[in-house]
Order: sequence, then C-alpha cells, then structure tokens
Amino acid sequence: MSDAQLVADFFKQNFAGEEIYYVTNQGNAGDALIGYGALSFFEREGIRFHFVESPRDPVLEGKVVVYAGGGYLTDFYPHNAENLSWMRQHAKHLVMLPQTTQGSEEFLASLGSETTVFCRELVTYEHVQKHTQGVAVHLAPDMAFCIPAKAFVEQQELQFPQVFKKFVSQRQQFGRKSPRTVRGKYLYRAFRHDLRYRKKAAKAGHPKRLNAFRYDQEASGISIPDVNIDVSYSMQFGVNSAEKLEYTSFRFLSFINKFEEVYTDRLHVAIGAAMLGKKVYLYSNSYFKCRAIFEYSLQKQFPNVVWMGSGND
Repeated sequence: MSDAQLVADFFKQNFAGEEIYYVTNQGNAGDALIGYGALSFFEREGIRFHFVESPRDPVLEGKVVVYAGGGYLTDFYPHNAENLSWMRQHAKHLVMLPQTTQGSEEFLASLGSETTVFCRELVTYEHVQKHTQGVAVHLAPDMAFCIPAKAFVEQQELQFPQVFKKFVSQRQQFGRKSPRTVRGKYLYRAFRHDLRYRKKAAKAGHPKRLNAFRYDQEASGISIPDVNIDVSYSMQFGVNSAEKLEYTSFRFLSFINKFEEVYTDRLHVAIGAAMLGKKVYLYSNSYFKCRAIFEYSLQKQFPNVVWMGSGND
C-alpha cells in the first residue's frame, strides 16, 4: 500500500488509543501547509495528539513522537538531523511523516527499529532503504494533500473574523503585544504583499498569472521574472501553534486562489495550486525534490500540472 491510507492504518495498528506528541517543522508557509495537513489528518482519523513546539522539549521523553514531514532532512539543513537524533534517543518511538531526504547517510545509519520513516517519493524511499537497517520504511504522499483545499478556503473566507480572532487571541504566541497590535501587523503584512504583487501583474498585462519562484539556497538558478513573489516566504505567519498553521495555510492558499495560472519552483505552491484546480507549471528546484514528487504524486492525480524542468520556458 503506497498512499495516505497506509499512514492511517499504521497509527491504528500500532498506537490505537495512545496519545502522540507532534513536532512541526520550523519553516515557511509551505511547512505550515504540511503541518496543517498533518493536523487535519489527525482530526479526521481520530488520533489524539499534543502539539509540541520544540524538537528538544523534555516532555517528549519516553513518548510516541511524530515529526512533521517535508524537505528538511537534507544537506541544506543539517541541524534537522541533529534534532531528529535527539528525538530518536529520547522517544519511545519516532515516526517521521512523509519526507524528502538527500544525503544524511550518517543519521539514517543510526536509526533502528524504534523509528518509522514515511517517504513522499521514490528517490527518498530507495535512499532510506539503502542506508538503514531494521527501520520500517513506507511510501506516502506529502501531508499537504490531506487538506481539502477548495472547501478549506471557502470555509475560512466565510468565517474569517473568527479564524483571525483565534489566531491573535493567544497572548503567549506574541509575547506582551496586545491582540490589537498583532491584528494590525498581520493584516497589513498580508494585504501589502497581496496588493503589491497583483498591481505589478496587472501592469505587466498578466493579472491572472502568478509567478512564484524562490530566491533562497534551493533555487535552481533559472531566470526569475521581474514580476515575482516568493509566496512561501511572503505569506509565512508562523508554525509554532495550531492556530498559526491554520491561519498561514489560509493566507497562502487564498492568495494562490486569486490566479488562474501558476508558474513556480516552490513545491507547496504547486501542490496548493493543483488542489485548487489552477493550471500549474512546475519547475525544478536545486535538487530532485520537485521532480520526484511530481512523478510520484502530482502527475498521477492532477493533469493540470505541467513539468517544466529547469528551463526558462
């Protein structure tokens, strides 16, 4: 079995009635989409969980620890292998939700039967199998696919005042700042990025086209259009609470939903746009991640996604 049902069956067979401790990735809006997808999955499957912000929180000692999926177990982010090593040593069992893994051979070799690894594409699946012994290794789609994107955006738009109030109401998330100050900051930031890009796109004659290419170390080096917004960066509002995961996912998807065509090398921009029914042109990032997930998940389920490779088409 190589789909999301395998993940559900795994939890039911191994941890039925047991509480789990969920640690999310510290990252951008794409990581928030993964995180909110995982929380949606837990709720749908009736899995009880505790949200844990820090990957080295002492509360994880002797517990079933579930670490969010994503692309951070790579040579680009070596500190994640260190965090995972700490969790492996202290947890009763460590479950790594669907990952893309590049390098990290020393960490993989240290794993044993107390670890389960889900891989979100075949390249990682073969790599993890090659460098581990006694580890349960499975294939499963990225957790972001667990979000019913269209229904989620429509519902959040209808309930936005309540959603936003919940997002800013927990004072501990924002230190001593008042909810009013936080509301102004986060509303202004979202609308500023939104309006600025759409104004530029309209002036360029492409009001329904979204160019969402990355500028960071995973960029492939292709020529980036003058009218561009790195949505995963611009629409990030935090990942260290369930409320932030929900709000960021909404802002991220609702912005993408304003367009008809999406050109990107950001994996989760492509996944979000695909689920929203947009025409998606997906380019390579600096390593195999985008292509491998396109081949494993996107091209089978979403004919609206076109693979562009690393060219400047």
